[in-house]
Amino acid sequence: MKNNKPIVDVDQVLATIDRTLKEIREGLKPEELTAAERAEVSEGFMKVIVQAHKLKLKIKIDLLAAKQPGLSPRKAVVKLLSTLPEDLPASAISELAGYAAKEWESRMGMVAA
Repeated sequence: MKNNKPIVDVDQVLATIDRTLKEIREGLKPEELTAAERAEVSEGFMKVIVQAHKLKLKIKIDLLAAKQPGLSPRKAVVKLLSTLPEDLPASAISELAGYAAKEWESRMGMVAA
């Protein structure tokens, strides 16, 4: 039986996410917005950034689980968080750390079952 699943280039998916975030960031013109609009756009954009990083982490979790399935949750989270940009606010890093830990434990639970 033939496998009809499309082949996905993970690096291309990750690059597309990065490129899209960059285009959004460059498309914003804060000088044309009021302070209230800037705050609203900034908050909304941060939500988009966090969601994009969650998607990237999910892909990286799958790759890491395939390469190093025996990693402890702490080591996995540290390794995964090291791939995040340094300019993320602490609140985003905290949310992403929790997400990575939960996803890693969930993934490892599926492997063990």
